[in-house]
Amino acid sequence: MSIASQYALDLYRAARHGTPYPPAPGRHDWRVVAELRHAALRSEAPRRRGLLARLRSRDG
Repeated sequence: MSIASQYALDLYRAARHGTPYPPAPGRHDWRVVAELRHAALRSEAPRRRGLLARLRSRDG
């Protein structure tokens, strides 16, 4: 099934059930990618101290 036919089916179902129509395909793609990237960065392990900070702590 193509994206266009799936979207047409979703529109039909929404009209039959009285629910809001789904957004057109591709309309929010960049927002979704940005949200996924942001979520991945938030779940990343905490960064280690930098090389310079580690070298300074050795000296003192």
